[in-house]
Amino acid sequence: MVSAGPEGLYVECADVRGCLSAGDGIDYDQATGVIAADISTDAGNQTTIGTDGGIYTPAGDATAVEGGTTPTASNTGTGSPGTPFVVSTDVILDPTPPGGRSNLLQTSPDGLYVDCSDVRGCISAGDGIDYDPVTGIIAADISGDAGNQTNIGIISGFERTTGM
Repeated sequence: MVSAGPEGLYVECADVRGCLSAGDGIDYDQATGVIAADISTDAGNQTTIGTDGGIYTPAGDATAVEGGTTPTASNTGTGSPGTPFVVSTDVILDPTPPGGRSNLLQTSPDGLYVDCSDVRGCISAGDGIDYDPVTGIIAADISGDAGNQTNIGIISGFERTTGM
């Protein structure tokens, strides 16, 4: 996931998008990072995306709402005026993902997110690299050994200093 460019090493959003996947009711495009509602194409479904971009089901008879209970969604009620259908959803984050590390995915009132400071702990520095997990800055680690002729050049690239 770490790449090298003319100015140094970097990790882009597209490099970490593979860490996420979609569950029921969610459409996630790893190529673009766009997360959207996945509206069912089952016969009789009247739910769509409204003109304001939200999930919309027009008023109608009770057959317009169909659903079941899953770990992230449940429905109650009979659909009658006294006990209308109530569909509840909740995102459940796995506290112990299969990889054995902490889950980087978090929730906020605005939705799901991955914080850069959490991603920084996913990488570490090897030989020749200086990495600061607090700031996320990755730089070349130039050896201080006697006789080393490697420097960072004027345009931030490596150069060899010739001996005198």
